[in-house]
Amino acid sequence: MPEPTMTKESRRRVKGPAADRIALLTSIIDSSSDAIVAKTPDGLIISWNGGAERMFGYAADEILDRPVSSLIRADRRTEMDQVLQRIRDGARVEAFETIWVRKDGAEIPLSFLASPMHDDAGAVIGVASIARDLSARAPTKDKYRGIVESAPDAMVVVDQTGKIQVVNAQTEKLFGYPRAELMGQLV
Repeated sequence: MPEPTMTKESRRRVKGPAADRIALLTSIIDSSSDAIVAKTPDGLIISWNGGAERMFGYAADEILDRPVSSLIRADRRTEMDQVLQRIRDGARVEAFETIWVRKDGAEIPLSFLASPMHDDAGAVIGVASIARDLSARAPTKDKYRGIVESAPDAMVVVDQTGKIQVVNAQTEKLFGYPRAELMGQLV
């Protein structure tokens, strides 16, 4: 995996040899409560932080080199295929909501974002992703999502910048675009 890159400003704030900076970044990543995971462009897990261990119940040595699809509910696996394709094409995926599965079989609603990792020549060599557990969100938001999802008409919800945050199944059917491809895009 490539060495993390730092901006000039962050290099000024973190003094010392590169190994010290890498140790600091590793500590920050491992202390996050979010799952921070790196994958190959084809979806094999190559890095797994402490937040991912706590969220999904797998120790790093149990999950590394396994496909990320093993964490995804069976009826949602095509979403990850679409996300990986967008990443291979060099695009980012932001604020995508989905459902993954813990080691014990429990389902976890997630907000997921993914970015391409590039080598020095600019080629996509991996996927950096962050997943946040949405289990604790307010029940009213779940009720709202249920209403939108079950609506007989296509529904698209955008944020204040015009980026798509929510689409329902009818939107996918009517416009022929998979949900993963629409999320985070400008209307």
